[in-house]
Amino acid sequence: MAEIARRADLRPNQIYRWRRQMGQAAQGFAEVQVQPDPMPVSGSAITVEFERAIVRIPAGASPGLVSAVLRSVKP
Repeated sequence: MAEIARRADLRPNQIYRWRRQMGQAAQGFAEVQVQPDPMPVSGSAITVEFERAIVRIPAGASPGLVSAVLRSVKP
């Protein structure tokens, strides 16, 4: 696990925490798309820029999903 975390520039405890949180999630998975270049925003969305990530949240996203995504990305 430590090697995987190192390659992704993460700490091992972060991966374990995400794994535990996934086990507690009641609503399943959300689709995630990772792209090297920012994609143009179509329609209403909130854009949150972190040091190493840009998160675009569509206007119709549930508050629970938004909260979970932002908690997982924050340093």
